[in-house]
Amino acid sequence: MRKAPFRPEVREPTFQAEVARTGQSRRRCGSRPVGPKGTWVEKRVNVRIRPAQNRDFEAIVALCVSSMKATYGAFLSSEQMRPWIEGGETERYVKEMLATSLVAEEEGRIRGVAALKDDMVDLMWVATESRGQGVGRALLTEAEKVLHERGIEVGRLECFEPNARAIAFYEEMGWSRKDTYLDETTGIKKVRMMKQL
Repeated sequence: MRKAPFRPEVREPTFQAEVARTGQSRRRCGSRPVGPKGTWVEKRVNVRIRPAQNRDFEAIVALCVSSMKATYGAFLSSEQMRPWIEGGETERYVKEMLATSLVAEEEGRIRGVAALKDDMVDLMWVATESRGQGVGRALLTEAEKVLHERGIEVGRLECFEPNARAIAFYEEMGWSRKDTYLDETTGIKKVRMMKQL
């Protein structure tokens, strides 16, 4: 019986090591295959961040509904999501927040949305097919800039505690956990986060 040839283990560089070595951050693209053994890939995202407009209403609603299903479906029941998915709550919210929202647009398609309220990033969604490509980073950076330009020194946001991917993203972007509380509507804990702008 032939022995398999010896192949040394190749370790991938950590995020911090890659930034230290190259001076730039390269992001892995979610769970999609991006190269041999998940090697670093720099996605070039040609996304434009701009204020939301009335013509964006339907696209934003569709983005919010599909993102809620994909993300919240893991820890909210269909009954808990029904008002937002089928009952018109998403449409009401988007209509109310449209004037203070930003969208990430790529090739004429809305890839992400952030709604700002007072000192808070009240909502942020990135289309599932666009996650891990820098869209959220560009959108949150612009949202922080808008809050700062309004004279806000400390930004706030909230996130469901089971949404670990979002919390990790916010922490990577410099946001820190302040505390947690029980959301009475869902019975699920939410994490309050803040960042010096």
